[in-house]
Amino acid sequence: MATLTVALLALGGAAYAHVPDEGTPIAESPDGPATDIELVSTGSGRSVAGAYPPSVITQDPAAAYPAAPPADYTPHNAFAGLLNAVSVSDPSQTAEVFCIDIRTPTGPGLGYENGTWDESTVPNLGQVTYILNNFYPAVPDAPASATTAGDRAAAVQAAIWYFTDGFVLNADSPVRAATAEVIAATQAVGPLDEPQPPAVSITPSSDVAGAGTLAGPFTVITDAASVTLSVPDGYTMYSDAAGSAVLPNPYTTTSGTQVWVGSDTQAVDETVLSARAVVTVQSGQVYLYDGLSPGITEAQSVILADTAELDATAQATAQFVPAASLTVDKTFAGDGAGEQSAVQLVIDCGDGESRVADIPAGVSTTQTFTFEGIPVGATCVVTEPTTGENPAAAVTTDAPQSVAIPEAGATATVTNTVTRRADVPGVLPARPGVLPATGTETPLPLLWGGLAGLLGGALLVTASRFRRHPPVPPHQ
Repeated sequence: MATLTVALLALGGAAYAHVPDEGTPIAESPDGPATDIELVSTGSGRSVAGAYPPSVITQDPAAAYPAAPPADYTPHNAFAGLLNAVSVSDPSQTAEVFCIDIRTPTGPGLGYENGTWDESTVPNLGQVTYILNNFYPAVPDAPASATTAGDRAAAVQAAIWYFTDGFVLNADSPVRAATAEVIAATQAVGPLDEPQPPAVSITPSSDVAGAGTLAGPFTVITDAASVTLSVPDGYTMYSDAAGSAVLPNPYTTTSGTQVWVGSDTQAVDETVLSARAVVTVQSGQVYLYDGLSPGITEAQSVILADTAELDATAQATAQFVPAASLTVDKTFAGDGAGEQSAVQLVIDCGDGESRVADIPAGVSTTQTFTFEGIPVGATCVVTEPTTGENPAAAVTTDAPQSVAIPEAGATATVTNTVTRRADVPGVLPARPGVLPATGTETPLPLLWGGLAGLLGGALLVTASRFRRHPPVPPHQ
């Protein structure tokens, strides 16, 4: 696949990328699960001569472009221009990139994965992105002072190297005027923001599970029509938390899919869940050497010259650690024990696993629940969202409780104190089948006194009516 001809200066002196006219690939690099693109050839550009500072600097992006390299700068003659790249899964997906680290070598056959500006540690990438959006190849006829595609690409690369490395062209360079034009236009406007990363992600980025259990769920998000998930040999993907539905490896699915990952050996180890999709990648996206080529420990970072449809990947780590158990004893106390309704405990150990204990109504004896596969070192929080309180029984609980999980496992006891409503001051007994009272009980003496008062009042009313309206004697 590789036709880019790059020779590396090695064994003495500074190493940097140099592109002669002909040559052979420097390496055949294997593709890893995170490898997105591979360099394959040179594009538009030309050889240039200049120099860079004797030691690594952070170039002042506002500094005027020197008329010639300062005297103490290190001479550097190399190809300046575009490099062609392809997606590792489909060579028909092509892209063009510029180099952003003049001191570090690169070469054909080397794989790259998408990264962030911070990960690249390259300065002034905001200025570089302005150049990418406003000059060749995104704007084919800019800079205007260059007359060929090769000269425009070389001028853009030289301007990029000025902002990233302090590189300055010789005074007699054929593309010096065009390079100065690009630098001046960029300084007049200022930097742009980092572009949005390729739209493939896995959430969470890592998960810890007890050995012999499943890590997850992991949710894959992308704006692509499909995405392919995979794990290394020795691991399996599942579509459910119980591990009853095995997924193929690799597995092509759509955005929003959840998967769980397990180790076939149930050993203490870790693995990587990878997602790969073809998405729109914005200019300004940084690519970092994937480090997989034998004998090559570093390679120059590159930046996408123009928006392209390319492979993009995301990874999440599934770590399997020693596991232990948590035993939860549910006890009941109080004179109303057994009169409570159903109870539910929820145990959250921070690993995404659902752990629930349900206790039916009417239970008065201790109920024991054991949960296996909890990561050692985790802290489990036991809560009781349903205490069993009802009209007949008031319930208090000593949940929530926090329990640390050591290697030997742990035990927690959650006690509910159940009190009959009859024992609560001011409340009538509430027995099964008997409606609760709506007021307080009335003492018997007061009851008889009230009845006597009512009777006396009735007699007085009758007497009063008699005086106002005496009875009519019967007719003789």
